[in-house]
Amino acid sequence: MNDKQKSGIYWLIFIIVVVAVGSFFYFQMGDEGGGLWGDEENESNIMVEELANSEKVINNAEAKYSIRVPNDWNVTEYDNYIKISNVSDEKIGSSGFSGIGCQTIIQNTNILDLSNYAENYCDSDPDCEKYEIIDINNSLQSLAFFGSFMGTGDITYYLKPLELNKYYTSFSIICSGDSLMNKYIEDLLSSFTRIN
Repeated sequence: MNDKQKSGIYWLIFIIVVVAVGSFFYFQMGDEGGGLWGDEENESNIMVEELANSEKVINNAEAKYSIRVPNDWNVTEYDNYIKISNVSDEKIGSSGFSGIGCQTIIQNTNILDLSNYAENYCDSDPDCEKYEIIDINNSLQSLAFFGSFMGTGDITYYLKPLELNKYYTSFSIICSGDSLMNKYIEDLLSSFTRIN
C-alpha cells in the first residue's frame, strides 16, 4: 500500500469515527434536546401547582406572572413563550391549528409602552387603519388593530409591568367557538396577574 492509499484509509476511518460519535451524542440528547446525556432537565422558570378545586396555578418567576387554568389543560413551555391548551384532536397545519377547545399563548415582549408600540405599529403598516386599547383592570389592557388584513380586530391582552422600564407580557387566546371563549375568558383574564 502506498502513502496515498494509507492517507485515504485514515481519512475514511476519521470520518466514520466522527459520524459515529456525533450520532451517539445526537441520539443521547433525544427529541427535546435535553442535556448532553439526555437525562438532565431543562432549566424552567415555570412552576405548575395543582389545586384542590380542579384548577392549577401556573407561576413564571422570571417574567413575574401567574395564571389559573382548569386542571385538564396542558402546559407546554417553549424558549420564549408558554402554550396552555385543552384542544382535543389537535392538528397543526400551515395556517395554524385545528381541534375542539381553546389555546392560549403567554409571551414576554419587548414593549415598554403599549400606546407607543400600537401607534408605531399602525403607522408603519399601510393596511392598519386604527387601533384600540382598552383598560380591562388596573394591571391588564387589551389591544386590537383594525384594517384590511387577516386577523383585523383580533384582541391580544397585555399585562402591565410592575415597575418602570420593565416589559409587558402578552396573552392571546383562540377557541374553536364563541361558547368556549365565553366559558373561559373571564376566569383566565381575572387570574392573569403579576407576582413579586
